[in-house]
Amino acid sequence: MMNKPIFPVHFWIRLAIEVLLGSLLNILVWELLLLNSPYSPSGFFFMIGMFVFVSEGIFVCDWLLNTKLPWHTHTRQRVIGLVLFTIIWVIVAKKLSNLLLPFIKDDRVPIDPGQYNLAIMVGILVIIIYVVGLIAYNYHKTLSVFTAENQHLKQEQLELNYRSLQDKLNPHFLFNNLSTLIAIIRQDKNTAITFTENLSDVYRYALLKKDDTLVPVQEEITFIETYIALHHERLGDALSFTTEDIPPHYFIPPLSLQLLIENAIKHNVASSQSPLHIKIYSVGDSLCVENNLQLKQSSYSTQTGLGNLIKRYQFLTDKQVRVIVDDDRFVVKIPLLQKESLFRP
Repeated sequence: MMNKPIFPVHFWIRLAIEVLLGSLLNILVWELLLLNSPYSPSGFFFMIGMFVFVSEGIFVCDWLLNTKLPWHTHTRQRVIGLVLFTIIWVIVAKKLSNLLLPFIKDDRVPIDPGQYNLAIMVGILVIIIYVVGLIAYNYHKTLSVFTAENQHLKQEQLELNYRSLQDKLNPHFLFNNLSTLIAIIRQDKNTAITFTENLSDVYRYALLKKDDTLVPVQEEITFIETYIALHHERLGDALSFTTEDIPPHYFIPPLSLQLLIENAIKHNVASSQSPLHIKIYSVGDSLCVENNLQLKQSSYSTQTGLGNLIKRYQFLTDKQVRVIVDDDRFVVKIPLLQKESLFRP
């Protein structure tokens, strides 16, 4: 969050503006209010000095308040504090001008007290308008900085959440494959060795790609072919896998297809009598992962994998993951992405 107050305009630029406005105010007062009074150089510089004195006093107050009461969290207190200080500061300025008037008064320039007081009040009104304008700018700029920083923090939090979702994939992936490996060891140790080597290759890919936001879809398909080969060590003809019309030049989140295929194998019966058929194909700008539906009676699912995939897509794009369940098939349609169309590259 913001840890230092903001002055809306650099001091020397602000001082130049105040001198210019003080000069214009002096001309305005002399031409419109003090019609019968000749020009007084001392009065000219006195009015400029008072303009700067009142303006900078209010700005210093605003700066000090900003260190304790930021606009975006204490708007009401800031307004009340500034109004009270401005009233007090104007009274102080009026008293100070009365005390200094004898020292700057030019006997050759007679000034009517009523005209003088009117000129002072007009000057105070112009000062207040000027200060309110710059403080309003200060408020807008402070709020803009706060909004930008807040948005940055939200972005960082979203990225942390996204990385957390990715990190959840790897333990999920490893746990299921270790369960598979245990089952294979009980049946055939040689097959278990081959399975372990394949698992090593697959897990190496998972580790290398876990920090990537997107990977080329063709690269993911190549990985999936290795992953399917790993499962063929155990399932043989009980598992069939085909790909059709996979378009190039598109991207998907890493391990998306692996997650869907893993769930299909885990939750469905796959046997020589009832083979599990998994097919990947494209429809428009979506990639479909389809399997015939033959659920295991004792299958238990926490829905973590598919839920994580949906959240990852929500982070990247407004395109949604769609799930289609029929009597005999289960289809997940994931959007094919282009990097330039992402919310967050």
